[in-house]
Amino acid sequence: MNDEMMGVLTGMLIGIVAGLLIHAWIQRGCRRQGIPVHDYDERQDQITLTAEHLAFRVMLWLCFIDIIVECISVPIQPAVMVFLTAMIGVAVSVGYRILHGSYFHLHGHPKRFMWFIGIIGLVNLVIFMDHFRTGDFFYKGQLSFIATANGIVLIPFVTVLITAWLSQKREDEEA
Repeated sequence: MNDEMMGVLTGMLIGIVAGLLIHAWIQRGCRRQGIPVHDYDERQDQITLTAEHLAFRVMLWLCFIDIIVECISVPIQPAVMVFLTAMIGVAVSVGYRILHGSYFHLHGHPKRFMWFIGIIGLVNLVIFMDHFRTGDFFYKGQLSFIATANGIVLIPFVTVLITAWLSQKREDEEA
């Protein structure tokens, strides 16, 4: 494993650990204030189940497309397609749940969450644009995972921001 790939994996690990720590911090704050951490109604539970099934179906189709891409020898590193498949599945699931009003629990703070998602998305965009600027999208003739990972991560973040904005706009019009 080369140094650049090790750096990418280290960055991903740091991001995951930071996300888990922030999640634990938020849950602790909710518990201190007496707010239920995961308080969903039956409708939200049903929509979440539907969204997970939908995302699973999308990911199965994308896996099928991944196999076809591999068979016809498209110059893309396999990790790019696997990661892209997972992120599109996440985007479909989250987008569906936001649009149907089941992503945020009953006592949640969607605007705080949107700021958090926006900041993470902006950091990934800056890193992606740096790879774009330096032109290192290809490695040994294949689309590189290292250069595209941050751009691929933007898919669910942009989906969350757009669907939350559309959902908020719809709620404001109904009110």
